[in-house]
Amino acid sequence: MLGRYNLLPTVEKGSVHKDVNEIHVHPEWKVYSPKYDADIAILALSDSVTFSYFIRPVCLPTDDSVIEDIRGAIVGWGLDDNGMMHLAYPKHASTIIRNQSYCLTTDPELAYLSSTRTFCANGGDGVP
Repeated sequence: MLGRYNLLPTVEKGSVHKDVNEIHVHPEWKVYSPKYDADIAILALSDSVTFSYFIRPVCLPTDDSVIEDIRGAIVGWGLDDNGMMHLAYPKHASTIIRNQSYCLTTDPELAYLSSTRTFCANGGDGVP
């Protein structure tokens, strides 16, 4: 389903169903990896997608892009602070994007979770 906000079975305005023909998981993805820096997959759909207010492309920066000290968003259905999974609605937090050296030198926990394939962020109403 594209354009969905709620993962529970429900009808949502603007959502569209598309069949998935192929799933290409990143070759370095490991389910129990402590970093999760390869947790991405590409889904090849059966039909083309028409973008709308509810369905938008995800744009990633190029290798030479400089994105730091600007506000960004974190969205997802991950675990909460108590280790509980909540699938009804995604969590959302606003945060400040930092350069990699910030995460590698500021906090040992951030350094452990960071890699050249992760975005570095902290502050705002998000977590570091």
